[in-house]
Amino acid sequence: MSRRPLFKVALVLLGFAAIVAAAQSGGGTQPTADASPAVLAAVAPDYPPAAWRVRAMGTIYVEVKVDGAGVVTSAEYVGGHPMLKETSLSAARRWRFASAPGAKELRTARLAFLFEDSLNERPAPRSYAENDRVIFRPPYTVEVIKGSTPVQY
Repeated sequence: MSRRPLFKVALVLLGFAAIVAAAQSGGGTQPTADASPAVLAAVAPDYPPAAWRVRAMGTIYVEVKVDGAGVVTSAEYVGGHPMLKETSLSAARRWRFASAPGAKELRTARLAFLFEDSLNERPAPRSYAENDRVIFRPPYTVEVIKGSTPVQY
């Protein structure tokens, strides 16, 4: 008799045992008080014209505290280019997260706002928002790309 069918049966039983064990322990699907909060609404910062002119780029890190209702109660600048600090803090304060009614402590999330400039030459745009592109990368990263080519459909 070949060992291959027994091996397959053993794998199936092992997988079934893992599923049963996960179901009995809650499967990790229940949120815990110290779990990272899920994002419901993310807000991208504006690229300040003065920062864009001097090519201020890079990643700005902001740590937010989130209450049980999912509202940001505080935002603290952690690091990055100082000319991009205020716009990043302003955007971070407007984020909304999933509620955690049983949470007794504030939850923490570290947001990353990546500012880039895709223009090699610097023609004067008609407005500073012209041709900007924003990319949200879950869970907590937002890319703001200045001067990118608009997508043609």
